[in-house]
Amino acid sequence: MSMPPPWPTPGQPGNHHPGFPQPGQVPPLAEWWERLVARIIDSAIFLVVNAIISAIVFAVFGLLFATAGFGFYSTFSLVTLISWLLIGLVCGGYDFFMHARFGQTLGKMALNLRITTIDGRPLSQQTLLRRAALYPGSFAVVGLLAGFSWSAATLGILLVIGWSIADGVTVLTDERTRQALHDRFAGTVVVKTPPR
Repeated sequence: MSMPPPWPTPGQPGNHHPGFPQPGQVPPLAEWWERLVARIIDSAIFLVVNAIISAIVFAVFGLLFATAGFGFYSTFSLVTLISWLLIGLVCGGYDFFMHARFGQTLGKMALNLRITTIDGRPLSQQTLLRRAALYPGSFAVVGLLAGFSWSAATLGILLVIGWSIADGVTVLTDERTRQALHDRFAGTVVVKTPPR
């Protein structure tokens, strides 16, 4: 169950939270398609980072494990585990750092969006960590499962895909706050900002 926004929604008077800007100064919520385009931009960055990290990890650790006498299956599983863990940490770190420093990722900058807390308080490190850990930090789950078997790694990938879809669908179904699941977990909303 989503919390009602602390500002009046269109056509609804009153119930204004004192810590948030006055009505008329309140940034409008981001549209679902704006969030999607921003996510696509960030995902393209993640794909490039993923490719670089995977190439380095497979080159360094693949050779190291193979030289140490590990079999193909063990080498592949360990390298996949390390690769996905690093990708999850790097992507989660990118999300945390960019929102902590700018309130925006590069994708949000391109669409003039930023995050804020639902009650208008300043963004805390705890809030940003919770948000980044749930998405995109959840990618690290694939790495953890990859250490068990290929089928577990496949399950992890399917879980992350399913989680990503469920996370995005809530932006469409929550008409009041347009919060994704990771926004609800962290208590944040994505709003529009004036172009610079």
